[in-house]
Amino acid sequence: MVQRTKSYFYADSTDLELSDDILFPYAWDEWMCRQLTSDSPSYIHVWQHPKAIVLGLRDRQLPGIDQAISWLENQGYVVAVRNSGGAAVPLDTGVVNISLVIPKSTNTINFRDDFETMIQLLREILAPWTSTIQTGEIKGGYCPGDYDLSINGRKFCGIAQRRQAHGFVVSAFVNVEGTDSDRASRVRTFYDIASNGKSDITFPLVEPERTSSLEELAGVPSVKAFMESLKYHKSVIVSETQAAKEALNNVIFPVNQIFEVIKQLKRRYAVEPRIQ
Repeated sequence: MVQRTKSYFYADSTDLELSDDILFPYAWDEWMCRQLTSDSPSYIHVWQHPKAIVLGLRDRQLPGIDQAISWLENQGYVVAVRNSGGAAVPLDTGVVNISLVIPKSTNTINFRDDFETMIQLLREILAPWTSTIQTGEIKGGYCPGDYDLSINGRKFCGIAQRRQAHGFVVSAFVNVEGTDSDRASRVRTFYDIASNGKSDITFPLVEPERTSSLEELAGVPSVKAFMESLKYHKSVIVSETQAAKEALNNVIFPVNQIFEVIKQLKRRYAVEPRIQ
């Protein structure tokens, strides 16, 4: 049985102080999940970053990771390692990131239900444009996983989860706008460099034609249109006035505390320089 939540308080960290740090949204998810109790509300956290590549934990073990990161940074990309599952994901203004931060139920919940909660929400958000979303790994897509979302065999969304003692975070990147073959080609080159040309190690074999955007696949006209559908979804609670929004932000975005979590994440998941 899929766990349901009646409502999510809407939180957008895109334009907040420190939000230019790519780890800010991941640190907020981590911090908020630590605060949860069984009586806590659930949150839907949305954010964007203009130019970043976020790596998975296993990516940092690749033999040429230092050179690959330098290549990305020389092109102006911010690079970081996130604390959830998956592999490298490119972010830009055409990609919307969504996290559901939900307290654990007193009942035992199958971990797959966490993914299904996000999938159902995205199906409903995208209902104005499509009803043909498939679930299952897309071979050749970047950041491949069992809970890839696709249309006509081309991936537009990946989902990961992180569970803690009192709650869990389900995160999704959604490619809304743009030509996704450009993103995929960049990730493919990253892995070409990071693997040092070795064929006896495991890393995603990215095929640019296997990923796409909702603009290309379903005619979603813009990030703005997608966000409007999300914000007016029946389960999402949006602060209607500026005063209410600021009051909520002051409570759920304590910058100093989140900054401490950012430092923890950087220490814990840093890419260690390799001796050549």
